[in-house]
Amino acid sequence: MSNKKNEWSPNETQRATLLALQKESGANQAEFCTEYGSSCIGTPSKLSQILDALETGKTSYFNKIEDPEGLMRELAEFMDELPELQQRRMMAEDIKILPLSHFEAAVIAAKQCRDKKSPQRAIQYIAPTGGSKSFLFQYLAKKLKNDFALGFVICRDSWKPATRDLRQRAKLTVLQDLCAGLKIRLGEPLNQFRYDMAPAIEDALVDQLRRKPTLVFIEEGRFMSTYPLNLFIDLLNRTKMVLMLTCTPRANVSWHRYCTDEAEQIDRRSHAVIRVSVITPADAGLFFGEDQFADRAAALKIIAEEASKFGHYSMIGRIQNVLRRDTAATQARVEEVISKAGREMNRNIKFATR
Repeated sequence: MSNKKNEWSPNETQRATLLALQKESGANQAEFCTEYGSSCIGTPSKLSQILDALETGKTSYFNKIEDPEGLMRELAEFMDELPELQQRRMMAEDIKILPLSHFEAAVIAAKQCRDKKSPQRAIQYIAPTGGSKSFLFQYLAKKLKNDFALGFVICRDSWKPATRDLRQRAKLTVLQDLCAGLKIRLGEPLNQFRYDMAPAIEDALVDQLRRKPTLVFIEEGRFMSTYPLNLFIDLLNRTKMVLMLTCTPRANVSWHRYCTDEAEQIDRRSHAVIRVSVITPADAGLFFGEDQFADRAAALKIIAEEASKFGHYSMIGRIQNVLRRDTAATQARVEEVISKAGREMNRNIKFATR
């Protein structure tokens, strides 16, 4: 970083991150911002000004804000997450989203909350890894497009401050992510997201969410802290927002342990809690053709039982991929494929944790 006042320049690691961002955004920055919109990227104009930091002599976006290092950390986090976002987008285009019973329950609960006057408009969707949380929003977006304005927000590591000094930065990150997910364009000077503007940005969120029924979908809420939970409580109290909060069982236990009062307040405002624990043979059957098994009932029963123990819908997806060309598969063949899929998932988990 330069020593001159108000002049910021990237170090080697930061420059590599910005070069990677420049390469990924390509010539059509508007399309990139639309597809992978993030609070730290924002509009094409902001992205262009961020990338100006790569050119000597230009005044970049970093020189116009109070915390350029904080923004740079967010950009590095965004670039780490980008491959997963790109893969998710490709899967959304290629994969048919099945009408699983848990998805239908979420649709029904959301519709029931739409016109409620009370703040009991939170829906907790608690599912283990492999429980299809990532596909739930796509299903809701299709089924509820005429009922709600929809906002998709990823709960990130930076929502949960590691130290007291990072609390203000975490608060701004939560607000930025919500505004980005809801496509709220803040005018000057709020779009600068300075620390002293947090209350005014909260008021802008309240104003936006009072106007029309809005479903706010929080993806993978494992990085919750007291501030976002308190913000959701306030928004449920004061607006028409319906909150769909997805997380793993472990994350849900963590909230109740470390943010006890806030978690209990969310529980009091919950219209429904949908837990994905046991997969039914009917849901498992949605993945397979009618003629795929010699004994369909027996095959789906064992697939549902084994997937409920480990892997859930990710396990069923692996089984489906192996059996996709089979017809009238015997029970022995099904059990063989289940065993193979389980070994592969265990091997991947061990590799990922090395």
